[in-house]
Amino acid sequence: MVIKEIIDDKMHYMDLLFLADSEFLLEVCKTDFEEVTEYQLFVRCLSDQTVVENEKRRLRTKEDGTMNSSALQNPSDPDATYRNKSGKLYRGYAANIEETVGKNGSVVTDYQYDKNTHTDSLFLQESLSAMEKSEEEIILITDGGYDGQDNIALAKEKNVRLVTTALIGKEAPDALADFEFNEDGTRLLKCAAGHEPVSQSFTKTTRQCRVSFDRNHCAGCPYQEQCRPKIYKKVATFITSKNASNRAKSQRYMQSEEFSHLARLRNGVETFQPISERITTLTNFQEVNNEVNSSSEAK
Repeated sequence: MVIKEIIDDKMHYMDLLFLADSEFLLEVCKTDFEEVTEYQLFVRCLSDQTVVENEKRRLRTKEDGTMNSSALQNPSDPDATYRNKSGKLYRGYAANIEETVGKNGSVVTDYQYDKNTHTDSLFLQESLSAMEKSEEEIILITDGGYDGQDNIALAKEKNVRLVTTALIGKEAPDALADFEFNEDGTRLLKCAAGHEPVSQSFTKTTRQCRVSFDRNHCAGCPYQEQCRPKIYKKVATFITSKNASNRAKSQRYMQSEEFSHLARLRNGVETFQPISERITTLTNFQEVNNEVNSSSEAK
């Protein structure tokens, strides 16, 4: 206990010394070294790690809020960032690997490399935007981090079918797979029972439709427990979305034999990370994805 108190006192003294030296450097240097890289990193570190309160600088605490993910990790690598993903803390950079699979085997055909805060979804969008529209349909197999209505729509423009082997978030009721929406998801055309809404509205921020049906269509409907509408005197209303419908379609597809085959291909590309770590110094690869030519796989 005494040793711990001595160590704590020493650390506190070192912190105070660091803050005092930092203030002295700021006062001496002022604006004379603003173009010097080392001084810029020094100022950035102070901004990330300290707070000025009542004209006195102190170290940032938990009560001040979490530090930004772009906070300086290492002065020798100022672009490195950190990211908390699935309960694990990653520092440095993120890489995205694409593997093309055909009847003659597979090969890594592309990669992307960016800051650790670059999301899986952004990697996918950049990859799709850079490619030309394919004459033959391509099946792109990814994990749940690449899913989403915008990504599915962008993939479709390039004649790419996006297949995700895992889904993130809450499970959608199976009946939503049979809902029909317009192209941009702003209107529900038909429910699973084939009925059209009598009225509806779309909220841009949540990308959800609030729909109203004839009361008699929902009361006693075999899908009532899944849609869970609020039954009123003349109408029944509930909130739904094209995203939820797509998710239900994906859940249903994941039970198929074709999906099981594609998922095995996806599992194969996961071996790239451990292999690369054994033969190189590469670490902290976060995600990879598979690109499969559907015409060759159909044979």
